Amino acid sequence: MVSYEHEKENSAREITTSLYEKGFIQTLWNAEGEHADTGWTLKNGSWSPLYINLRQIGNDPKIADKIGIALSLMLHEEENLKDCNKVVGIEMAGIPIAVSASLSCYNIRGEIRPYLYTRQLAEKVRTVEEARTLLEREKAGGGYGEKYFLEGRLEEGDNLCLIDDVAMDFASKLIAREIVRYESEKRGIEVRCSNSLVVFDRDQGAREAAEKEGMRLHSLIGFRSRALDWLQAEMQPGEHTLI
Repeated sequence: MVSYEHEKENSAREITTSLYEKGFIQTLWNAEGEHADTGWTLKNGSWSPLYINLRQIGNDPKIADKIGIALSLMLHEEENLKDCNKVVGIEMAGIPIAVSASLSCYNIRGEIRPYLYTRQLAEKVRTVEEARTLLEREKAGGGYGEKYFLEGRLEEGDNLCLIDDVAMDFASKLIAREIVRYESEKRGIEVRCSNSLVVFDRDQGAREAAEKEGMRLHSLIGFRSRALDWLQAEMQPGEHTLI
């Protein structure tokens, strides 16, 4: 019988290789246009020769399905995650991933884990402090109307798992948690939201940042710790060395 860890690793390795081959993991070597020359500036302002872009994962339903199956396995097996009864896709890249994971929970494992998703706030925010300020303004009557920032049925006692494509500094997950808190208070219910599940952890401090805020980060693939080794045979020598 295949162990959970062995099944998870096999899936993670296959997904990583497929994402690179299909251009969802972009580098200076396989990118098109200006990024082939300039690389990428990440949300935290740092430069990177690598960009993981799963916002267009719908272009390859086969890979999207494999990701959903792998995440549903984690939701079924991992401590803390197995207690989460609903998943929340973080806009935008996390939404299709959450949908795929929710459907796989049902179709593959016979488990009901409905999905919700966050919507973009009235203004673009980069930090949890900015999100709190904006949501406090909305609570005081900011005039954004009846639009929900969290779409889906939120119920008393829900234990939510936030789902996203990549974790780098964990800021977007903390912003999503603020949205969950805002919406649960608005609806007059109590919910839990202390777990986040991502496809890739870039291994740049997100796990430690989550712990400082009382949250847990779970990842299918650690990029520095695992994916780089798996991709070495696929990449050019200079490409792998630089990244």
